[in-house]
Amino acid sequence: MTKILAIPHIHSNGTSRDVLVDDLCDAMNAIGDALNAIRDTAPNRRDYYTLPPVVWENAVAQHKARMDKLREVLNELEAIAEAVA
Repeated sequence: MTKILAIPHIHSNGTSRDVLVDDLCDAMNAIGDALNAIRDTAPNRRDYYTLPPVVWENAVAQHKARMDKLREVLNELEAIAEAVA
């Protein structure tokens, strides 16, 4: 199922376009910083070699899932910002 994003409607009683775009950009930058920080926590094979292989495989999959979740949010914010701008 395709997700339909709720795009704010710019009008005189609401938040201005500039403020919305600035806030979205701030959020996107923060997520970019988080992605960089989490990338640095990627599993190191040397930390798992004494454990069963499935533990390493799970660590890699879980790390990827965390990164994917943040990328999904980043993509949504980018789409909203583009639609508002």
